[in-house]
Amino acid sequence: MTFKKYVSSNQIALIAATLVCLFTVGLALILRHVQWTCWFTIITIVALFLCSYLVFQFLLKKFFENRLKVIYKSIYSKKKTRDDFLRIHRELGLSGVEEEVQNWLLKQEVALEKMQELEAYRREFLGNISHELKTPVFNIQGYISTLLDGAINDSKVNRNYLERTETSLERMISIINDLDIISKFENNQVVPHYSEFNLETLVKEVFDDFEIKAKERGVQFSFRNKTKSEPIVYADNQQIKQVISNLIENSIRYLDKDDPYAKVTIYDMHEKVLVEISDNGIGVAESDLLRIFERFYRTDKARSRERGGSGLGLAIVRHIINAHNQNISVRSTLGEGTTFGFTLDKVN
Repeated sequence: MTFKKYVSSNQIALIAATLVCLFTVGLALILRHVQWTCWFTIITIVALFLCSYLVFQFLLKKFFENRLKVIYKSIYSKKKTRDDFLRIHRELGLSGVEEEVQNWLLKQEVALEKMQELEAYRREFLGNISHELKTPVFNIQGYISTLLDGAINDSKVNRNYLERTETSLERMISIINDLDIISKFENNQVVPHYSEFNLETLVKEVFDDFEIKAKERGVQFSFRNKTKSEPIVYADNQQIKQVISNLIENSIRYLDKDDPYAKVTIYDMHEKVLVEISDNGIGVAESDLLRIFERFYRTDKARSRERGGSGLGLAIVRHIINAHNQNISVRSTLGEGTTFGFTLDKVN
């Protein structure tokens, strides 16, 4: 049997009063003959119906009022009065109340799953940042303790340990600065300052910045402009420079092959340009690609930390591109290399 979607207490009272009248009339017919033409009989039946209806309506309202208070106090976060509960009941009906409770339960399940995901992410993040900072802190502690124990008087040791201490401090400062940048992006404290600039000129500036480091690793830089004109874009010059710098530095760090290269290619996409930074490095496993832009996420934690870096470079890249309302993607094959691509608005 199917019921109407919305059933109110008034409808239930109406049905109950009708059943009482039918039962009473049926009982009267069984016990004695009823003169249906008698006005007294008709008035009595009508009066019985109205009284039954009013009694049932009163009892049902009291019943639902008590029950609904408990239900709505559980599912509503804001405090409501008795009139609010009754109004909600009149508007929704019993089926509507059930549907609203089901929706509330569904929202609670979704919220609980989200909270569990955030809690797991928080634990992982705290574990990662603790591990990242622990290494340089312990190194500094060890170097200083050795110097205080007498090595400071040894000219062959003291300078070496002080330089190592400085390196560890620089790593800590790098992590803290990158965390500060990410925090500002996530709290909308950093907004792009848009201007028109030549992307080819910017890329060559980045190449110049990494020239010494590239020579040390034997990395060859190359640039290709596949647009039909100069790649003039509309974006934040310094932020986009940081994006390209982070990606180039990331490529240099993970190049282990003979004849390593890092290249930047610009493609025309009508109203936008696509910037791709490619290398022939160690590559990234497909299972890691979805998490590669997460803070401190490393595909190979042991080897990654040996190569340096704060573990936040790609997270910063994603935040900058998102702040520009653009898209960034990555494709990679283990042992063959990685390509990062992002879009920018083109100046026509």
